[in-house]
Amino acid sequence: MVGFHWIPSTLKSLSAVSVKSFMQAPNNSTEIIRIINFLIFHLISIKNNMNKHKSTTHIWVAAIICSLYVALGAFGAHGLEHKLSLSQLGTYNTGLRYLIIHALGLILMNLTFIVKGKFNIGVPIGTYLGMILFSLSLVIHATKDLLGIEVDVFAMLAPIGGLCYIFAWLLFAYTLKKS
Repeated sequence: MVGFHWIPSTLKSLSAVSVKSFMQAPNNSTEIIRIINFLIFHLISIKNNMNKHKSTTHIWVAAIICSLYVALGAFGAHGLEHKLSLSQLGTYNTGLRYLIIHALGLILMNLTFIVKGKFNIGVPIGTYLGMILFSLSLVIHATKDLLGIEVDVFAMLAPIGGLCYIFAWLLFAYTLKKS
């Protein structure tokens, strides 16, 4: 029933407007103001419900990423410990550590967005880009010998991913301050 969550709030608002209109004498300008107020209220409630829907989607994605972290962590601890050097294993673990920190952060940010009623799409996008460009590039860079990858571009992507993480957190702080 995605998309129909606004019907109960709309019906409630419509009934409130209808009751008020019967109690007061009809006046064209008053009716226009009531209709405008109703539409504004309705649009705000739709926006808040859509923000909640967007946030719950990002929470779901972050939960999937958390499960991916567990799988990659187990693989690193049991399957890669004798195949990677200490330096490569450290890089692998750093990538995973930042992945789980930001997946949990994404959950907390979106829960905050639900409570505050504000949503800024740049926050999850920046976080996802950081996960791909920083965390995933470190994991791939650490395992490039096993994967047969000779290009070292993944090490160059990590700083860009770090900037994406920083951008996402600063944008989150700005969105909270603005609300």
